[in-house]
Amino acid sequence: MLINNPNFNTYNKHIQIIEAAKILNIDITLIKKEVSTKITGLITDNTGKVIPNALVVLFRIEEDQKLIPVKYTLCDEEGRYSFINIPYNNYIIKAKEYY
Repeated sequence: MLINNPNFNTYNKHIQIIEAAKILNIDITLIKKEVSTKITGLITDNTGKVIPNALVVLFRIEEDQKLIPVKYTLCDEEGRYSFINIPYNNYIIKAKEYY
């Protein structure tokens, strides 16, 4: 038996049928995959100039639109930032110059 669903770890088990026409009870436990992603970007001002060392905060958007801070980081000298191992969800990023 092979169960392959993108939301779960693959389940692959050999089943030996000893008696023909007998209905077998088979217990299966599927394990949900831990799915995550990477978010990267560039912080610029309204003229397109990069903002080095800006404080960047990743907020998860709740169903009631409340923002929950999840992670924060500082941009590099070229305005780039990165968040890794972020579970799939709805997010918004806010940034502020940091001195």
